[in-house]
Amino acid sequence: LPNEAQPLLSRLVESAHIPVQKFVLRKLGELESPTVVKTLLQQLGDADAARRDAAARALQKIPAARTALTRELLNCEDARKAWAIAEILPTYEGKWRKEQLDNMWGRLREAIEADEERLRDAFLHVFKNADSEYVYQQITERGAQLEKTKKYREAVRFLSLLKDFANVAPEDRFRFALAQFKLHAHTLGPNAHRQDSTLEPFAALYRSS
Repeated sequence: LPNEAQPLLSRLVESAHIPVQKFVLRKLGELESPTVVKTLLQQLGDADAARRDAAARALQKIPAARTALTRELLNCEDARKAWAIAEILPTYEGKWRKEQLDNMWGRLREAIEADEERLRDAFLHVFKNADSEYVYQQITERGAQLEKTKKYREAVRFLSLLKDFANVAPEDRFRFALAQFKLHAHTLGPNAHRQDSTLEPFAALYRSS
C-alpha cells in the first residue's frame, strides 16, 4: 500500500469488523511514521488480545518505534500495556543510553517499593535484555543499603529478584538470606533448625561457597 493510504488505515482501525481491524494493523507495520506508531501504541492497551497482538507484531517491524515505546513504558501505569511493550523492546537492536537505563531503574524501583508485581516484572524483563549487569548492580546496592539500615522487609523485596539471575555472587545470596532470617522469629531447641526454612539458604551457601 502507498503511504497515502495511511490516513484511511488509521480510520479503519476503528472498524466494527474484526478481520478489517487485523488487516489494517498488519498493514500499518509496513508504514513508518510517528502517526502510525502513535496509532499502534494506542492499541497495546486494548482489552482485545487479538488487537494487542496484531499491534505488537506491527510495531516489531518498525525499529524507529523504539524511542516512542521506551518513552511510553517509562510513563506507563497499566501493567498489561507495560508487558506488551516489554515483549516488543527486546526485538530491536542497539544499546541503551545511560540516561534511559537510569530512568528505567527509577520506575523499576518505584514498582518494587509499591509492591506492584506485574509492573515490576515488566520493567525487569526489559532490563534483563537491555543491560542485566546494570540492573543487577542497582538491585544489590539498594538491597545492601536497606539491610544496613535494618529495613529487612524492604531489602527482601529487592534482593528476592536475584533469583531470576543466572550467576548471583555468594555475598549477595548471603545478604538475602540474612535479611530473610532477620524477618522471622526463631525458636530454640535441639530440633529447631529442622522447622526453620530461613536457615536452608545458609546451609546451601556453606555447601557451595
